[in-house]
Amino acid sequence: GGTVKQAVLIVPQPGRTAMVFLSGVGNSRQCGDRRSQHTDRVAVLRAAFSESGCVLGDRLHLLQALPAPDEWWATEAFAGAGMTRLGDLAYLRRPLAMRGGQSGSSGSWPEGVDVKPVRGLDEHLDGPSLRGALERTYIDTLDCPGLCDLRDIDDVIESHRSTGRFDPSLWWIIRHESRPEGCVLLSPNPEQDSVELVYMGLGPDLRGRGLGARLLDTAIVKAQRLHLSSITCAVDYRNEPARSVYAKLGFSEFARRVAYVFPTRGEPSPG
Repeated sequence: GGTVKQAVLIVPQPGRTAMVFLSGVGNSRQCGDRRSQHTDRVAVLRAAFSESGCVLGDRLHLLQALPAPDEWWATEAFAGAGMTRLGDLAYLRRPLAMRGGQSGSSGSWPEGVDVKPVRGLDEHLDGPSLRGALERTYIDTLDCPGLCDLRDIDDVIESHRSTGRFDPSLWWIIRHESRPEGCVLLSPNPEQDSVELVYMGLGPDLRGRGLGARLLDTAIVKAQRLHLSSITCAVDYRNEPARSVYAKLGFSEFARRVAYVFPTRGEPSPG
């Protein structure tokens, strides 16, 4: 056998996605100079994408990679292999021991706004409402807008559900005039002593009314009752309104990643 110069690992995940991991810079004597290593990385990525599509078939719709910004060898190779750069993700964390944010988390919601926990994801419960809420939040979103059209909504929900420990009482649907218009999804992760804010979003009808900060503060209060150390989330770095809300409520950045995607099929079907 020949010498192994580069390697790719494809890890399937719930929601018909898979994470892509790529080997780093190798010794020039064994792996060649920078240009030849780049060529080899691109070649092995393309081969892995093709093979994973053949092996997994309809169980795989989207490949994702999250290199650090300073991993130039990875970002160059992912781009060279045809992956689309969605943007930079800021990973944020807030100690739950920190006193809560705003007093607005208590009391009633504005007229016409209703916030209720998810009863369950079955069709006869809140599955349809959650799908509708998510679809509303994607309209003109500032959070990785390029991702919205690449996945079926049910696959998105399955990915969210698989994060940490799913508890429907920690997922909320926000309704406006009885119509789903937003959601907040929390998932405890006891192994990491943290709670992840998996997703929070509002549709166009509820934006610009200060509800985002109040919902986030409410989520923090709920998370504090789980007796874990911190609450974490990820946000598109270009989403300045969201980053501002997080900063005001005590979140700080602890990592940065660059989001790359590669769809392995055509247009997604409607939710």
